[in-house]
This record gives sequence, structure tokens and C-alpha cells, in this order.
Amino acid sequence: MKEEHKFDVTETLTEADLEALKTAVNNTSAEEVANRAKKYVLKNPVEVAGKRITELNIDFERLKGRDMRRIAAIPECIDEETKFREFSKNYYAYVVAAASDLTIHEFDELSFTDATAVTMLAQIFLMGAVSETTG
Repeated sequence: MKEEHKFDVTETLTEADLEALKTAVNNTSAEEVANRAKKYVLKNPVEVAGKRITELNIDFERLKGRDMRRIAAIPECIDEETKFREFSKNYYAYVVAAASDLTIHEFDELSFTDATAVTMLAQIFLMGAVSETTG
């Protein structure tokens, strides 16, 4: 019988990373996330096709409705379990790529830690924007 490996995200993220994410979700407005994300320094720089990537300049505010519709039309952005795009890491990966001028191939080369952090920023930004407009 094949042994199943259970992945624990806490093996990759430090206690400080987890605490920062929890604080961000609870106490950060969409505007604060947008300002913080504008220059995200990678913990693990990567090189893709001869291009060294050490930081991401993420501007969520520049995305338009057409970007949302284009990303939402990508079939792999649908969460298989819930059928909602808003719960899909793929959706957030494409949002980050669009907001930072990365290709999705370049995004895929980010370390797990960096990819998790920037997709969480996208999620917090988008969910924060919704909560700020609904009360």
C-alpha cells in the first residue's frame, strides 16, 4: 500500500509568517494591502528564462473589469470543490500575475512561500475591498 504524505503548510511557513497572515486578514484594509503589495521583495529570488526576479511590483488598483473577466474565463481558476473562482488559488495566482506583469509561467517559478504570500495579499485585497463596500 502506497504511503500517503500529508502536507502541512506550517512546515513551510514560519510562525511569524502565519501570525502575519492572521493579523493581515483581521486588521488590514484593501488600501493598506494595496500599498504594502506595491513592492513585494521575494524571500527566494528566482531566475526564469535568464530573467532574475527579486521583487514584484504589484498594483491591484490598476486592474480593470476586463482583467477580472479575462481571468474568470480561465477554466483552471474554478475551485473544483466549491465551483467558485474566489476560493481558487489559481484565480489569485492569475490576479497577482496580472497586477505585477508576470506571466503565469514566471509566477509558477516562485517559491511556495512567496507564492502563498502574494496570493494571500490578493485574497485579502479583494475580500477587503468587498467588506469595505458592504459595511
